[in-house]
Amino acid sequence: MSKQNSQSNENKKDYLAIGVFTVVLLLLTVSTIYLVRTTKKDTFNYSFRAVFKWIDNYWHEGKRFIESKKGTWSTSKKEKEIIKHYRTGHSLYRGKKYSGALHEFDKTIELDPNNYLAHFWRGRTYIKIKRYREATIDFQTVIKIKPDYAEAYDNMGWLYLQLDEYDESIKYLSQSLQLKPNDGWVYYTRGRCYFNKGDLEKALKDTKTSCSLGYKKGCQAYKDLREEIS
Repeated sequence: MSKQNSQSNENKKDYLAIGVFTVVLLLLTVSTIYLVRTTKKDTFNYSFRAVFKWIDNYWHEGKRFIESKKGTWSTSKKEKEIIKHYRTGHSLYRGKKYSGALHEFDKTIELDPNNYLAHFWRGRTYIKIKRYREATIDFQTVIKIKPDYAEAYDNMGWLYLQLDEYDESIKYLSQSLQLKPNDGWVYYTRGRCYFNKGDLEKALKDTKTSCSLGYKKGCQAYKDLREEIS
C-alpha cells in the first residue's frame, strides 16, 4: 500500500510540475505580447530576441521533461492493467469460472510474460479442466522464471503421476523436497509413484517418512504397504 501511495505522490508531483510549466509559459507569452505593443522598436528587437531565446530554451526543457515522464506514466498504467487482470483471474478461479479465469490470466501474461504467478494459476486452471499437457507447460515456465518456487514442482509431480509418467513425477517431487524437505504430501505422492513402478521398498520408505511428518494418507499407505509386503 505504501508503494502505491508513493507512486501516487510521484504522479501528483509530475502533474504539478507540468501545470507550473504551462502557467509560466502562458505568462511569458502574455509578457511578450505586451512588450511588442509597448516597447520602442530598437529596444524591442533586443528584448524580443532575449525573451524568445529564453522561451525557446524553456520550451525544449519542458518537452524533455514531459517525454521523460511518458514512459513512467505508461508503465504505471500497464502495471495497473496487469494487476487488474491477475486479480480478476484469481477471483474467477475461486468462483470456479475457469473459462473466464483463463482469459484473464492470458491477458496478464500477454502484458507481463514473466509473471510467474499468472503462469502458475493458469496452470492450476488448466488442471481444473483436465488440460494437463498445457498445465505442464505453464509450470515449466514458472520453474524457469522462479526456480525456487516449490509449488510448481509439486504440481508437475502430481501432473506426471496422472499421466502415468512416474519417472518424470519422481524427478519433480524430488526437486520439491530439496526446497521443502518436511512436506509429507510430497513423500506420500512420490511413494505412490514408486509403488506404481513396482519399487515397494522405496514406496515403503517414502510413506513411512510421510507418516512421520504427520500426513494421514501417508500413514494409511504405509500401513497398507507393510501388510502387503509381510
